Amino acid sequence: MPLDRKASRSLLAASAFLLIALSTAGSALAQPEAQIAVNVEPRMVEAGGQLIYTIDAVTEGNHEIRLLREPGFVAASFEVVGRMTAPQFIIRNGNARRQLTITYTLRAPETGTYRIEPPVLQVGASRFTPVSLDVKVVETSEMPGITQNRNQNMYLEVTVAPQRDPYIGEQILVAYDLYVDTRQTRVRPRPPSEPNLDAFWIEDVSEQIAGRRVMVTVGARLLEKTPLRAFAAFPLQTGEATIDSMTAPVVRGGFFGPTSDENLMSEQLTVNVKPLPPGAPPGFYEGNVGRWSFSVNADTTSTRVGAPITLTLASNGRGRSSRLRFAELAAIEGTRMVNHTHDTKREVRDLAIYGTRVEKITLIALAEGTLTIPSLELSYFDPELGQYQTVASEPININVEAGELPAEPQAADQDVARVSRHRGDIAAALAARLRPIVDDTEATAYTARAIFTLPAWWAATTVPLLGILLLVFGGPLLRFRPTSRSAKNAKKALWEAIHEHFAQASEASNSPASGYGALIGAMHTYFTNMLGVPPGVVTEGELRPHLARHGASPETQAELLAILAACNAVRFAPRETLSHKDLAALTARCREALLRLDAELTRQGHKPSAAAGPVLAILLATGMLLAFAPQPLYAETPHDAPSSETTENWAQSAQLWQTRAQAEPQNALLLLNAGTALAHDGQYALARHYLERASLLRPTHQAIKANLDIVRQIVAHQATSARTPLYSEALEGWRFGAAISTNLLLILLSTALWAIFLALLARRLVKATWARRSATAVIWAAALTIALVAAGGLTRYALTHDANPAIIVSAAPELREGPSTYASLHKGNTRPVAGMMVHVIEQRKGWTKVEIADGVNGWMQAHELLGL
Repeated sequence: MPLDRKASRSLLAASAFLLIALSTAGSALAQPEAQIAVNVEPRMVEAGGQLIYTIDAVTEGNHEIRLLREPGFVAASFEVVGRMTAPQFIIRNGNARRQLTITYTLRAPETGTYRIEPPVLQVGASRFTPVSLDVKVVETSEMPGITQNRNQNMYLEVTVAPQRDPYIGEQILVAYDLYVDTRQTRVRPRPPSEPNLDAFWIEDVSEQIAGRRVMVTVGARLLEKTPLRAFAAFPLQTGEATIDSMTAPVVRGGFFGPTSDENLMSEQLTVNVKPLPPGAPPGFYEGNVGRWSFSVNADTTSTRVGAPITLTLASNGRGRSSRLRFAELAAIEGTRMVNHTHDTKREVRDLAIYGTRVEKITLIALAEGTLTIPSLELSYFDPELGQYQTVASEPININVEAGELPAEPQAADQDVARVSRHRGDIAAALAARLRPIVDDTEATAYTARAIFTLPAWWAATTVPLLGILLLVFGGPLLRFRPTSRSAKNAKKALWEAIHEHFAQASEASNSPASGYGALIGAMHTYFTNMLGVPPGVVTEGELRPHLARHGASPETQAELLAILAACNAVRFAPRETLSHKDLAALTARCREALLRLDAELTRQGHKPSAAAGPVLAILLATGMLLAFAPQPLYAETPHDAPSSETTENWAQSAQLWQTRAQAEPQNALLLLNAGTALAHDGQYALARHYLERASLLRPTHQAIKANLDIVRQIVAHQATSARTPLYSEALEGWRFGAAISTNLLLILLSTALWAIFLALLARRLVKATWARRSATAVIWAAALTIALVAAGGLTRYALTHDANPAIIVSAAPELREGPSTYASLHKGNTRPVAGMMVHVIEQRKGWTKVEIADGVNGWMQAHELLGL
């Protein structure tokens, strides 16, 4: 049925109205979420110098970003000498993101302080106006940090932003940057020192600048700027505050070329911290410094009597949310407060600390009617504006219908007591499984100490080592012994007599038989005086064993016996006729053979086997003297600890055993007793310290291993952190190296040395082939054992020498971002607990930098740790 004209117009108007409403609602629902930031660098510049002003706008989605109004450069007398626009559109994982960056290059006017008014940007249908920025223009001579380093090719500079006197509690940025001339190649900075910023509460924001390098112009030079460290610092008191200098080691050169190390140091700066100005609003808290938003919301607008109502007070902004406080909520008629919680979050953005504080207040409606939550206010001081600001919420009306009131809450918190009691029961049950205290006689025995502290071990090692040296090198030493003058004269007279016999043989030209007799006389003189051969046995048959026993070579033996046979043949066989020519040749052969024999005997000297018996006797006597030498005296300590255990007075027992363990720090059993008594007394962190030290000395001792494992379990149960390892990951190698027993290596070393010494001695004294071969096999096996001992010792050293373990003994340890009580506490699930073993990285002025997990490190006070 066709519609009339009036109805058509009405329908058309309704459609248009609906379309406009839908469009308005759609645009309202599609309000973009944008981040707008402006920055100018530097904040202090010399007259006529250049500075960079940057606008950075980011929005999620495909919303258009437009610049509606330029920043107030003209009004501030700045000259724009360059402008660059960089739009970006990024799609990642299906999410669109649009970004617009506009960079202005400005020239500074005359000296003075100028404020650059912010631009106005439109993102979608919304408009945004960021903050205004102040720039101070000064003369060149007034520029801070201009020193002789500026004229060098490399220097370290510290900057503070904003470049004005900060207010107490205001957030400032302290940055340490390395500047290097671009013409310098292969310059590598190493980790810098930690500056002392005790006058500030500091938050480390260096992660945001790690790896960034930019080119900057300083004067007429182009430099590469490398950020090293950056801190968000909050002054803690008014007056002068010192920003400490930083030292950064730098390596120049390398890559197959020469290298050089340099230490660069920044300047020390002083800032004047101003107090907050007068005129604070009523109820203002001095910690509310920054720029904050504030909102109050209720989870319902309609409820009934007895039902809970949750109010959420939220604030977020730039500053320390942990210091932010809301005004106390006054009692609201017709309600009862049953719960009040708060939570703070911290975020690092654009090298600044941003935070959120949320408080949740739970109320119970007690009466019907309209419940009004009054307007709440948050007052804070904005340091950039230098003014106090107050943000107020709107009143909230809640309709309360009839209902039933709940019972009054009980005051006792039984759940907390139950949890604490359960944790204590577990610790007590584990402690009951500890091995008992070692008997006092055994704990103070001579063998309870570390083996390298025992004189007996030194004796057992020194004796075979000296014996090996004497057996191997004793021959050359004896061979080069000094000879007395009388012995030299006697030998000289002997050779004169022998040469007279040779002269007689040479002159017996008419009677060869007498000449051969003279040769026999020469040999007889040498053999009886030098070799001790009886006169009646200087014959061919009797002489050979004497020559062999004294070490004459087979060639020399054969030559001498042949000469003796030839002489005897002529002497005792008159029919043998020999010419004078044969006599002269035989005389020369005899002279040469005797000289060669004398050289062989001199070169050989006394055989080591001849001195083996006296050497062994001397070494054994030395070992007995060392083994039974007076033992080192330790401090006298009271020995009434066992009576303390019988009465279960573990506190007294722990104190006594600690005193004795400190007097004998190398006694593993005293350390074991101290750790066991401390564990029974409930001091589990200190107990672990003593037991870990005992395990380093005796890692294979069963009682030490058992009690240490129990204490580690107790420490794990006592921990309340979400992720609390018993060891730092940096100590994994140290744990493996510490498990290698030093005592076992030293015992094996001593045993192997004795085996080599006795085997060498056997080879000198025993002539049987099978015995000599067995001794050789023993020597090789012992040498292999020594090589394995050396490998084990080197492995232990390589795994443990760089590690520096320590036990946290404080009941409530705190891990901070810097070496100061004003540094912020470490944020994260992995937190230090009593009894945890950590890796010590650095120590400085009562503070220790530790690593408690992979990549998780911070500073603790030195008294909270005990090193191993």
